[in-house]
Order: sequence, then structure tokens, then C-alpha cells
Amino acid sequence: VDELLSGTNSVERISASVAIIDYLFLRENIISVIATHDILIAEKEDKKCKCLYLEDTIVNNELKFNYKIKNGIIRSTNAIKMLESLGLPKQIITDANKNKDAFL
Repeated sequence: VDELLSGTNSVERISASVAIIDYLFLRENIISVIATHDILIAEKEDKKCKCLYLEDTIVNNELKFNYKIKNGIIRSTNAIKMLESLGLPKQIITDANKNKDAFL
């Protein structure tokens, strides 16, 4: 499952995603692979599921992965770095980073 309920409001996306994951893993015992960029979902399910991630870097304005799977929840982010690499105004990047800190 890739990006459960992307595009929905955050409260229902998180609550429904957790319910779906709990149903698949705990109730039905179905082996599943679920991809999400939502740290709140990963943190909520971390004790029930095995969380894995790939690290990335931006090289020459391109997102690159080393494809080495690591255990845990990734704490680095890349969306704002990607916006910066696309040449968005510095004020947007500065404000986005300030806003990000408020949400973590």
C-alpha cells in the first residue's frame, strides 16, 4: 500500500491509516508493505510494525537514494530541500523551515 489516504485531511488520514494497518497486521495477520511519508503514522505504528527507511540526498538538484534499507523511522526530511533545488524564492524556503519546526 503506497501512501494511505493521501490527499485527505490530516486527522482522518492518520486515524483511518492506523485503523487499516492495525486491521491488516493485528486482526488479519496479513503480511503487508506500507509506504508513508507521514511520521505520525510511523510513530503510532512503530511498536506494532517493523519500520524501515531509505536515506536520500540531493545531488545537482536531483533526489538520490543509496537504496540501503535501515531500521527505524527516518527523521530527516526532503520536501523543502527539493523546493529549494527547484529555485523557489529564498523567503519561501526560510518560512517553510520555520513552519516545519512548529509542526515537529
